[in-house]
Amino acid sequence: MTLPEHCNRTAVVTFRGEDGFCVFDDLETVLRLGPQWTVEALRVEENLCSGMPFEVDVEFDSSEQKATLAGTVERHVPGRLLAVTLVTGRATLRLFLSAQPHISGHEVEMRFECDPPPSLHALREFDMWARSILNYMQISAGRGFFTKMWKYFLDRWWLKMPQFGKRIVIIVLIGEAFSLAMLIGILLWWKIF
Repeated sequence: MTLPEHCNRTAVVTFRGEDGFCVFDDLETVLRLGPQWTVEALRVEENLCSGMPFEVDVEFDSSEQKATLAGTVERHVPGRLLAVTLVTGRATLRLFLSAQPHISGHEVEMRFECDPPPSLHALREFDMWARSILNYMQISAGRGFFTKMWKYFLDRWWLKMPQFGKRIVIIVLIGEAFSLAMLIGILLWWKIF
């Protein structure tokens, strides 16, 4: 079985404004949304521009190894396009995000390319990364009070949390939901019988 060298995801999203596209201007958030690593530090200038180099310190989730990735912002159009190249010792990863007007909203295209070709596990991680970016864009575009609170929580704590910490939080929440369901079941059983 041969694996493709890239992962594409295209989606049409409807926003009431341009708030959802703020992620195109925030390189740190884009990198933190990646499920394969925890971003520990990002060294980049304040304003993104095409051709700008940067370095990012990450800890890979699967191997728990730390690495410094050298990168370049290949192209950047504020709120519309972000093309980034990341280089590790063994591989080169290219990330391309773009948004174009569409009849029913905006068409968002995300493409991840890897040289050498990625493993099936890496392709799944790229797909999860793309879905995370889309979900973050939809949350950023929300105007309700609870949506703004959820975005504040994501920016303030969740995206800065290591991957194993996120898994622990999810396990605790599942356990607490199960405990609550058991309590409700016991109370109903006690009330009925």
